[in-house]
Amino acid sequence: MILLLLFLYSYLIGSFPTAYLLVELFKKKNILRLGDGNNGAYNVLKVTKNLGITSIVLLIDAFKGALVALTYSYFENSNTAVLVALSGLLLGHDYSIWLNFKGGKGLASAFGAMLILAPEFVIITSVLYLLALFLVRKAELAGLIITPVLLALMFILRPSLLLPAFITGLLICLKDIIKLLNRKKVSIF
Repeated sequence: MILLLLFLYSYLIGSFPTAYLLVELFKKKNILRLGDGNNGAYNVLKVTKNLGITSIVLLIDAFKGALVALTYSYFENSNTAVLVALSGLLLGHDYSIWLNFKGGKGLASAFGAMLILAPEFVIITSVLYLLALFLVRKAELAGLIITPVLLALMFILRPSLLLPAFITGLLICLKDIIKLLNRKKVSIF
């Protein structure tokens, strides 16, 4: 029962539609109908070209992840609780109840959670993700390329978090694959 409540709590935190609300408030635009249709910071930057709004979205979404990770800490480092909390967080962000089950990919929220759970991992993964993004110029493809590397690093740095990291990576990769397949023209280069 407690784990179900943790999942629901994490889902509701994750489902808060940060990008949608801020773009609507400041730009009077529906982010779900513009850019790539994602409710996330990367699409905010594409749609608004405003680093201020993008930064606020990124910080709030990361805070959502950190809040969920801090809540999980009451479960005395239970791997099951981490898995339940992170799954709820990402499913909430990806399939928000407030947006008719549409959403983003959950990268910023996962980043915030990992900042609490494994801060050393965040630095390494951020650099590698930005490098991959620079090389391939597509956020979805960069995520798919870097995820196996990140899981290997998690195995080395924090093996106790490998299963939650794997599920988190899987959820993010599934969103990336769906996004790439839904494009009319898929190009790797």
